[in-house]
Amino acid sequence: MAIIPVEKVYITFHKSEKDSILEKLQDSGILHISEIGEEIRKEFDVYDREEERIEKGLEDKVKSLERIIDVLEKYAEPVGFLESLFEKKEEVSKEELLRTVRSINIEERLEELGALIQDNVFLDTRLKNLYTQLEFLKPWVNLDLSLKTFMEGYGRIRFIAGKISSRYLTELKDIPFEKVSEDARFVYVIVAAFIEDIDEIKRKLVEYEFEQVEFHGYRFTPKEELSLIEKEIEVLEEERRVIDRVFKEHADNLPVYRMLHDYYVSILDRELVDAKGVETNCATFITGWVEKRNIDKLKKIVGDFETASFMKIEPEKGEDPPIYLENKKLTWPFETLVRLYGLPNYREVDPTALMAPFFTVFFALCLTDAGYGIVLMLLSYYLMKKIKAGYDLFWTLFMGGFATIFAGAITGGWFGDIQNLWSGFNVFRNKFLLFDPMNEPMKFFALALALGYFQIIVGLFVGFYKKAKNGSVLDGIFNEIAWIGILIALPLGVYLKKTLLNYMAIGFAVLILLFSASSRNPVIRVLKGAYNLYGGIGLIGDLLSYVRLMALGIVTAGIAMAVNILTKLVFGIPYLGYVLAPLIFIGGHAFSVFVNVMGAFVHSLRLQYVEFFNKFYENGGKAFVPFSWRGKYYRVKTQEE
Repeated sequence: MAIIPVEKVYITFHKSEKDSILEKLQDSGILHISEIGEEIRKEFDVYDREEERIEKGLEDKVKSLERIIDVLEKYAEPVGFLESLFEKKEEVSKEELLRTVRSINIEERLEELGALIQDNVFLDTRLKNLYTQLEFLKPWVNLDLSLKTFMEGYGRIRFIAGKISSRYLTELKDIPFEKVSEDARFVYVIVAAFIEDIDEIKRKLVEYEFEQVEFHGYRFTPKEELSLIEKEIEVLEEERRVIDRVFKEHADNLPVYRMLHDYYVSILDRELVDAKGVETNCATFITGWVEKRNIDKLKKIVGDFETASFMKIEPEKGEDPPIYLENKKLTWPFETLVRLYGLPNYREVDPTALMAPFFTVFFALCLTDAGYGIVLMLLSYYLMKKIKAGYDLFWTLFMGGFATIFAGAITGGWFGDIQNLWSGFNVFRNKFLLFDPMNEPMKFFALALALGYFQIIVGLFVGFYKKAKNGSVLDGIFNEIAWIGILIALPLGVYLKKTLLNYMAIGFAVLILLFSASSRNPVIRVLKGAYNLYGGIGLIGDLLSYVRLMALGIVTAGIAMAVNILTKLVFGIPYLGYVLAPLIFIGGHAFSVFVNVMGAFVHSLRLQYVEFFNKFYENGGKAFVPFSWRGKYYRVKTQEE
């Protein structure tokens, strides 16, 4: 449970050694580079146009590679559904990455594939337009009349084409028309009229919901136009097939393009260091953060360059250090859940190690079925091995499944009430059974409240520890410690009927009333204290929220029992029951595992975020992001590692 302490440093070096030292810092991956404040930046007015051009060129390369990768991924071998849910980064050495980059003529590849992508976009757009025209002209294929006639007319005669609902067709008896075709909804017709009557006829047609069709741009009969369109489609489809073959060939080299992308992203990061720092005609100045344990390593890197130097400096006013979390092997995967809520700021404690056991136990109680726990453990272990990118999530589920075995054993949950399907299992079940939630729900209710009560006490104590650590000991005593005293003394006093404990609870309440708020005016201070005391009602609401542990546990048991009842009923069907019963048992419990694991995960997490974290946790920290060889597709391993 640790937020690793960091130091702020100031590094300067001559422009002649810039590329070398930045590469060395990037290889080490220990420096979080931050922006130099405006106060210092205003003292420098040099602006390097040449470097702006280099950065623009690198940005263009990265964007082009992103576009190429997006296209080639459609032609590559599809990944499995589970793999697609997680970002999987393969490991590659820096040497291999550089060899790959040097073996490719990047400009030639970008030009070739860029042109193909543009051609493909044009073909897609044109083909989409042609297919739209096909659908538009098909109803008129039997019309033996040049379509330009609809635009130019024929002497004093004008033609109108359109579609009308079949129910109105009989209403057109006073209007000269000819039916061309029809479908399930419309009849396609042409209307002929003298030029002086055309406006009147159009008004009548509107009354019958007539939809006029225009043939702009067409010169020949519909059949001839369709023939021309089909020939053009055939030519363009062949061109697209040629382009598709080229893309498929390049898709075999998709890893190469991904390496190129990650390389140029890292080189762009190196060039953009100037944007965070300051550069003159001769020197570069950057600031950043480094872990205290890596100070000597940074000294050695900087010391290897003649013009480079660094010094530790104090943070600027209002500046918070970036946060780097470090936890033990059992709990570090739970950092992901903390990050979902928000990183702690540097004045706080890391809640990961505190949250991990609570989350695991609560998850187990929500699931409360040893059989489901075994299934979840095995499935999570398999997924951890298969999908490395999702290790942290699958580890939390693995731990939850492990704890669920014990929670299910003491409550008698083994795939619901499987003992009713297999009577021999009852002996094994009873060896571990402490209580059956379906028959003794109040014991489960008491257990849920007891765990919630304990977590609330822990949260208040951590809140006091945080205040004491930051020099606000009295504030912590008159708030968190006072509430801990009330929460312990009051229920014990009522249960044990000890007057002294009741008086102690009243004494703690008086402390909150008189000293929990800060104000020079004693009346305002007492009023604020009364409000804080009234806020204790929220603790009761928080405590009652833990009843969801019991509710979800009983729901899991209920669904599992329903599956077993249905299995037993189906098994009684002659012959067919031997086939259907196993399918219902396996499918029903698989569905139950999925639904109840989702519920257990979400509600256990909610108890951490809403009922636990609000006792001590502010969040708002920014992540420690070292300047390194970062990549979207690969994790680059340098010689430093």
